Amino acid sequence: MRRTIIYTACFLFLCLSPLAMAKSREAPNPFNLIVGKSSYEDTVKEAKSRNWQYQEYEKKHFKPIGRKDPARGKNTFIKTIPKRLEGIRSIFLFFSVDSTLDALMVVLDPKLSDVVVQELDNKYQLVEKSLKGEKLSAPYPYALWQKGNVYIELQKPSAYRVRLLYVEKAVYPNYREFLNKSYPRYRHKELRHGWMDEL
Repeated sequence: MRRTIIYTACFLFLCLSPLAMAKSREAPNPFNLIVGKSSYEDTVKEAKSRNWQYQEYEKKHFKPIGRKDPARGKNTFIKTIPKRLEGIRSIFLFFSVDSTLDALMVVLDPKLSDVVVQELDNKYQLVEKSLKGEKLSAPYPYALWQKGNVYIELQKPSAYRVRLLYVEKAVYPNYREFLNKSYPRYRHKELRHGWMDEL
């Protein structure tokens, strides 16, 4: 009887572990965090384990939130400047009302954008790519990939700013322009001459 239980347990472990691994591979997990799944506590624990200095803010008014404030982790975001991650300027971690990681944004050194695009092309399914947009205006250059229900977007809002956004498709519009100011396209006004009436 005992042998049967042990064999059954081993069989179930061997059968279910590849399924669990396949499921975990379905979602991107930058810095061991999974958008839509990682809790606030797990995210903070990961940041502390990496010795990231961070500050938390309200999403709406950008008011700083203290480490013991009961509002932490609920509709807030954390800005961190990670150490020893060359080429990363900052990381933003956004939380939903139920304290789940809603989105993750990495602000990169612009020199890395081409390499990052190649890496993401190899890892994720391309949805669309428009790297010829106009900087400082909408639409700016971007590339969009998908893995499961998560969008991964590389944005180039200016020559000096490159952002990489991981977000669930359902809330993608909420975060695409977060902390970003786009301007209408600027066109030089052409001079008009009187003789043009005769054309």
